[in-house]
Amino acid sequence: MKQNLESNQAPLVAIVDDDESLRSSAVMLVNSFGFRSEAFGRGQDFLKRRLLDEVSCVILDVLMPDMNGLELQRQLMRTHPRIPIIFITAHAKEHEERLAMDAGAVDMLRKPVAEGILLNSLRKAFHSRGIPVAGDGSSIQGAKFQQSMNSSEGKDDPPADFPSQALFELELRIARRADELATMAASVHDRNLECWLRAEREVLAE
Repeated sequence: MKQNLESNQAPLVAIVDDDESLRSSAVMLVNSFGFRSEAFGRGQDFLKRRLLDEVSCVILDVLMPDMNGLELQRQLMRTHPRIPIIFITAHAKEHEERLAMDAGAVDMLRKPVAEGILLNSLRKAFHSRGIPVAGDGSSIQGAKFQQSMNSSEGKDDPPADFPSQALFELELRIARRADELATMAASVHDRNLECWLRAEREVLAE
């Protein structure tokens, strides 16, 4: 975790799901947001990779063989309680969802998950850890967004090299809210960190 806070690398998301097709889809989606990912078919495989000090968030299925998602969550809460966890499932029962959320899960999402919903959950997870992702100018995504805003002269279309349309649209909403909070700012570069972070919190809470 410390590595992601102090380096220029994008946050690393671990994806643990026994369904290979869904696992592959999640990897492609997370990568399209500009984040790094590692995928595992079983909870034990994830634990054996010794990535816990580097992982910024874990995406878990609930129903898996050997060690299910709730069991893995309990183990992570004992050893690495600051790692945010997002559950993505098609079959979780109400009591399982309650257990996951009571134990500190960021979200319990239902498959199939729209990319904008997953992106919002990841942003909430990173924000809970104080990991810069975008909007404050200190992250890879935030820098790309500021560059795109400058080059596009206010257009609503991202440049070709922007990580994804969904990420751009989320950044655009944050930027517009930041404009409202900092009406005296002359440009994107004049917006201070406090305005960006407040705008980010408000947009993610919508």
